[in-house]
Amino acid sequence: MSNKIAYYGNCWMTNLGEAFIDIGAMELLKQAAADCPIIFITPMSHYYNQSLQKRTGKKLFLNDNPLKNAANLGLYINVDILVMSGMFATEEFVRYGSATYWLGDFLKMHKNIATLFMGVGGDYYTETESITFSSYVKKNMNVISFISRDHGTYDLYKDKFTNSCCRIDCAFFVSDAYNPEGFSNKDYIVSSFNTITEPKELELSKEEIIRPQHMFYSATYNHKAKNIFISDSPLDYLSLYANAKETHTDLVHATIVSLVYGKKVKYYGNSLRSGAFDAAGVLKDNNGYLYLPRETLELRKKQMKDTVTQILEGYAEMNRKQN
Repeated sequence: MSNKIAYYGNCWMTNLGEAFIDIGAMELLKQAAADCPIIFITPMSHYYNQSLQKRTGKKLFLNDNPLKNAANLGLYINVDILVMSGMFATEEFVRYGSATYWLGDFLKMHKNIATLFMGVGGDYYTETESITFSSYVKKNMNVISFISRDHGTYDLYKDKFTNSCCRIDCAFFVSDAYNPEGFSNKDYIVSSFNTITEPKELELSKEEIIRPQHMFYSATYNHKAKNIFISDSPLDYLSLYANAKETHTDLVHATIVSLVYGKKVKYYGNSLRSGAFDAAGVLKDNNGYLYLPRETLELRKKQMKDTVTQILEGYAEMNRKQN
């Protein structure tokens, strides 16, 4: 293989879970396509300008359109394959996301580019959502494969895209890219909640508790809470989870990275995106803690890597025959 790959980076400032996906996905691509050059590109410049104006009323540019004058790095590169991982199979992406202000120009510049959806999931998992997304993709993109990160997404798209399969979320590869385990000098628990308040038993616990904020750009704080943790570096958060005694959270990707580092997790959420746990073989013990056997994780990762390698090698071989 020698195709140039552009990996579409998610906007980390909205949620550090996006960073965990990107770190794992880049590592997966390096393993699955070792001889393919890879570039990381993102619509962050556009998103930041737009978000800054909405949040503060400030403008980086005098122009009334905060998106118009933001640079699109994708227009200045030459690539063969676009890889997208994460929560893209949504109406939001098509109607309000970068499909409206970044991706269209990128695709026009690269008319023959192929797209690999690698570990993709949805938001609401409805037929309406799947029709909106698949209609946009079929009209604008040349999809070589659709790899879902959960069975719910696969069921929605298996008949809409050829060469579809269900594997795992790319964040399960983060420990291959960065493994800071073994540095803890005392026990602590991670408590990370976004949609619900922290359970009372944690608030009253005598355990040492660290409380990370995943949405660091729009973080809100309980001023009575101790040990608030915030950083603009995803590696800081991975170090935190990797050395914790256990994790309590309603966040899907706080759960995933904790499991990857061999920690037990009590998950309090009800997001449909938690189907990614089942796809990876996550189990629950009698006390309600999730855990992921190491051999199961390695098997699912190998299946994912082999699938990506097969897809990319198949695409490269097809191009050789055509040329």
